[in-house]
Amino acid sequence: MGGQKLHILAQILLFAKVLFLLSFSPVLAVADDRIGTLTIHVPGAEGGGFDRSGMAIRRALLAENLVDDVRIIRSPGAGGLIALAQFFETEDPHELSVLVGGRTILGAELYNRSVVRLTNATPIARLNGAVIAVAVQRDSPIRNLGDLIEAIRSNPDLVQWVGGSIGSTDEILANRISSALGVGQENIHYRGVPGGGDLVVEKLIENDLTVAVSTAEEFAPFVESGALRLIAVSTEGRVLSIDAPTLREFGLELSLTDWRGVFGPPGLRAQDAGRLEALFETLARSEAWAREIEAHKWQDIYQSGADFAAFLAAENELVADQAEAGDAPSMTTEKLVQIISRQYRWAILAALLSVVLVVALVVQRRRNAERQLDLREELLTAREEAARASEERDRSLAQAGSYINDEFGKWKLSAAENEIGWMLLKGLSFREIAKARGTSERTVRQQARAIYAKSGLNNRSDLSAYFLEDFCFGSADGEAEDPQDGNAVAGVASTTRSLA
Repeated sequence: MGGQKLHILAQILLFAKVLFLLSFSPVLAVADDRIGTLTIHVPGAEGGGFDRSGMAIRRALLAENLVDDVRIIRSPGAGGLIALAQFFETEDPHELSVLVGGRTILGAELYNRSVVRLTNATPIARLNGAVIAVAVQRDSPIRNLGDLIEAIRSNPDLVQWVGGSIGSTDEILANRISSALGVGQENIHYRGVPGGGDLVVEKLIENDLTVAVSTAEEFAPFVESGALRLIAVSTEGRVLSIDAPTLREFGLELSLTDWRGVFGPPGLRAQDAGRLEALFETLARSEAWAREIEAHKWQDIYQSGADFAAFLAAENELVADQAEAGDAPSMTTEKLVQIISRQYRWAILAALLSVVLVVALVVQRRRNAERQLDLREELLTAREEAARASEERDRSLAQAGSYINDEFGKWKLSAAENEIGWMLLKGLSFREIAKARGTSERTVRQQARAIYAKSGLNNRSDLSAYFLEDFCFGSADGEAEDPQDGNAVAGVASTTRSLA
């Protein structure tokens, strides 16, 4: 009887043990599935668009206690291709890592014909969208998007765009706006600035370019300081936190939003991919991430799994179409780059340079031998021609100077405007004129506009052309120049550079 009781007691204890293990197994499974340290690879420098997304992900993950630690590895350069290559090479099977990616990397791949492709990575989740904005300098004559449209339609060659790297969303938007207004690819002048952000604004202001394209987030500090004016955003509808109209409001049926997502390394195990997808789904639904979206003026465009993979394929086709229409490097250029990228590239370059120098020396010696025979005669002829040219130039300068001053007098230019008019004809920039006269560049611009207004001309090119046409083809009064007199034609080219 006692043995039977012991047997029953043993069964009860075993049953209790099973219940205990079953009740705690989910907890154990969750604990085992938790990601301790996550490494985020950022394809850009600190403060750039990708870095802002990477840092926001890190803050939200830690705020929600979804991971124990987050490491950030930044690798700027080549539109994100350097970071992409390093991400593929440094895969650690014992540590989960993701790469922050977006449309810019897809464009850089096609433009540079890279063998390392973002589409080879494992798509985890699309997280946020960045509003793309169009901006001008605060003192730009372009006051709104309508003015920009008119400038593009009247003379697209004078519209100089600046934005992020070649192949980026910035360039795609600039090309789409111009194409919608009937401008061919050959007449779209876009300068790509790797890194974007502050560098785009710096290039816009320093080089006196027409218009800049970047994210509204990156433009925000300069708009707040008054250095820039936003004239449009590329969203389908107005963004409440951004004081700028959409492209659609001005008749351009265009909308384009940049996006940021996270990717795992190629060949990521299904189990690890699932853990990362679950992690970022939790992140996307968290309050901490909602605060990041609001603070950065981003759009919440979360997407994962098959939907994100399909979106990525469509984006790749979009960027491929843009690259085909643009100025992607030729196959010849690509092969040359591949050759000089190999381990003997410096030896190959040195050998090519040596061959070029040897050929140049042989050609130069042959020319010297031929020239030596009649050098004396040429020197005498040159002296005579120089003397005649000097006399003709003096006469031409005197005639040109007198004529230009007479025209300035007819336009009733002030003394300051007269001086600035001469400096404009000599080719000095507004900055150089301002420095020479001890005034501001803004004042010089205003005085130049006054000259154009009084003369009935539009700009510096028209001012130079006005006098060039008169000297080469006849005076303003309709009296033709003597075709045998070379003074007008020979002197005009150097007049605006030489006259004091």
